[in-house]
Amino acid sequence: MKVVRPSGYPARFNTPRPERSRHCISTRKWLPLHKVWQPLEVALIMSSRGSDLIASFNRIPLGDTPFVISFESHLPRLFTYERSAAFRYFTKKLASDRCRAIIPISDYARRTFMKQQADIGELQTLEKKLVSSFYPAVDVPRKVMPDDPVRFDADRPLRVFFVGNHFSRKGGPALLLAAKEAARRNLPVEFHIVSQLTVGGENGVWTDPTDPAFFDRYLGLMTLPNIIHHGSLPNSEVISLLQSCDVSLLPTLSDTFGYSVIESLACGVPVIATEICALPELVVEGKTGHLLHLETDDLGEWTHLFSMKRDRKQYARILTDTFATLSEQIIERLTALIDAPLALGEMKLAAHDDALSRFDARTQSSRLDDLYDSVAVNPR
Repeated sequence: MKVVRPSGYPARFNTPRPERSRHCISTRKWLPLHKVWQPLEVALIMSSRGSDLIASFNRIPLGDTPFVISFESHLPRLFTYERSAAFRYFTKKLASDRCRAIIPISDYARRTFMKQQADIGELQTLEKKLVSSFYPAVDVPRKVMPDDPVRFDADRPLRVFFVGNHFSRKGGPALLLAAKEAARRNLPVEFHIVSQLTVGGENGVWTDPTDPAFFDRYLGLMTLPNIIHHGSLPNSEVISLLQSCDVSLLPTLSDTFGYSVIESLACGVPVIATEICALPELVVEGKTGHLLHLETDDLGEWTHLFSMKRDRKQYARILTDTFATLSEQIIERLTALIDAPLALGEMKLAAHDDALSRFDARTQSSRLDDLYDSVAVNPR
């Protein structure tokens, strides 16, 4: 079967690896019309000539070719437009015979989709197309640990990894506060930051206050001696840096999945992350990492995410308190790891083994191949 997928970062995680698939997987460019008007990200406009099936992510393909679609949260991806004619139009595209399967990449995605579609009128048809969750896949090395998997060198600093260009949304200010406290306590910790340090509502970051001065108090801490800022790196260098670290940190306020989490686990690096959205599905508390408490709603999203306008002083106070609370939890977790190097070694081994069993591209590619075969013969 000839399967075409859109180019881009998410497609690599949510479709079969071309070198591992029994199908012919090709990648094609698509029109980024969302740059003209953001709601147009709902649609995929891409040539599918010569293909039997489109494997899309988030965007609903236009045209006549049958398709399957993986998604991370809302589908159709029309935030706040659920009562619009456009939402009904694209929902009918999902309900049509062209759509062969709807693939949530997490249980969180499934919950969000079901809630979003509850009152639309096509739910019964859509549920028949909704398959079990398919977690995104990474190439997991068969061995990343030393011969003694529980050994950890406690004579050097604990190396903490953080990646995220939306620095504040990903929880960067909480990391910086934790770094300040670690320096005050003289804790042996190095914080490695890979980020362009993009902050602010004026830059399109939906968690951030509109006042640029809000971040001055945090970004001024980037000069701390226990912080190494790597700027922006190619993905291969990011992975190399990650492999040299002991813990991966994602104290995010809004992250539907968190690809850095499964990349970390694949490298045998335990993860400390907030308990939002899909992250509690990925991090096994006490075994492959730790979860930081954050107040959430029934879907698992941060309670204050869209609770008020971001230009209000009250929102700035909430965000300030949230970063402070998260930093305290980070310090608590890191201190416990420093005090128990053998336990950290065991956690590293468990992280790799868990990634191998749940997120390995070899297994996921085969499962997706089977799904494509089944819906091509028996459309849902």
